[in-house]
Amino acid sequence: MKKIVIALVLACLFGQAVFSQAIVNMDKGDLAVAAGVNFGWDYGIGGSVEYVFARVDVADTVPITFGLAVRGGVGFIYSTNYTVAGLATLHWGLGFIDELPRWIKRFDFYYGLGIGAGAGSDFGIGIANSGGAAYYLNSNLALYTSVVYVRYFENAGGGSGFGSVGLIFKF
Repeated sequence: MKKIVIALVLACLFGQAVFSQAIVNMDKGDLAVAAGVNFGWDYGIGGSVEYVFARVDVADTVPITFGLAVRGGVGFIYSTNYTVAGLATLHWGLGFIDELPRWIKRFDFYYGLGIGAGAGSDFGIGIANSGGAAYYLNSNLALYTSVVYVRYFENAGGGSGFGSVGLIFKF
């Protein structure tokens, strides 16, 4: 019985070590800075800073990482407007599937939820959400596209946001 228990413990430890090596584009401890061109509600510039603080391997095979981000943008073609959001983020990729081609494993999908504010023709604070995808050219540089939207609490029809395309620099 003692040998079986030792074998099971070793198998669990070895199995966890193998699965923890699954490829992820944003891993625990990563800091990413993004800059891009905004479109959608208005055209302008935007950026973000994100720190990934945790990684969970669901069913010991699917890595999901969690972070905190601040995203902001300024639109200035039609009128000057600002959007800023603080978000809790979730990242997942397909690197854990060995059979996929390497170019597909370079995709990182993400979603964020938090609080944001917008200013322009009117000012508002509300629920912010964000989502998008990044394609990693190498381990520290990615192309991304995403959207951020803040739905104001006090105005039934109010909100602000932007779509964005740009580069992510990971440190």
